[in-house]
Amino acid sequence: VVIVGGGFTGACTAIALVRHARVPVHVTLVDPAERPGRGLAYCSRDPDHRLNAPSFGHSVIPEDAWHLSRWIVREGLRESDPESLCADGTVYLRRGDFGRYLQQTLAEHSSWPASGSTIVHRRASATALQGAGPGPTAGRLAVEVDDGGRLPADLAVLATGNPPPRRPPALRKLDNISRRNGLVTGTMSTTLPWCTAVPAPGTVRDTAAEKSP
Repeated sequence: VVIVGGGFTGACTAIALVRHARVPVHVTLVDPAERPGRGLAYCSRDPDHRLNAPSFGHSVIPEDAWHLSRWIVREGLRESDPESLCADGTVYLRRGDFGRYLQQTLAEHSSWPASGSTIVHRRASATALQGAGPGPTAGRLAVEVDDGGRLPADLAVLATGNPPPRRPPALRKLDNISRRNGLVTGTMSTTLPWCTAVPAPGTVRDTAAEKSP
């Protein structure tokens, strides 16, 4: 199995495959990140970026609802991040910490003895998905990657997620506008930090572009 994309969906798919396989399954996770698992949603280093639901609803092991809660205790996050605790005892993790949880859980499943299955990270970007052609591999798929490799697969999963936030083309025409009030563009996650600082009159601030490399 080749999974293209090593964010939340790709990582959870790989984990579920090896845990529930009845025969050995060999999963290749294609992602250019040094360590997969975090993806765009959970790579934030901003301490104010938190999950929008309590931790007990975010276990990546559906049959073990307290998997994440035990990890939080083991990592000492209640003590190191007291702002995550609510009065009723629920925990709202920082997104960066949840990304670390995903990353570690994925690594723990890289070799799963119960099924003899494995997960291998291929640090590359997929460039094409094709049929593998005639011969012994007829009927199989192949994922081509930008390091020159070609990965045969019986099953391919596309888990590429959302692209980095970009300003909509229609708003690019507003670069040179001069208005009485400033204009802020972007997504909720990139715009919220600027909500308390109103732009100077006649300015355009593209927070998505500022966040993007």
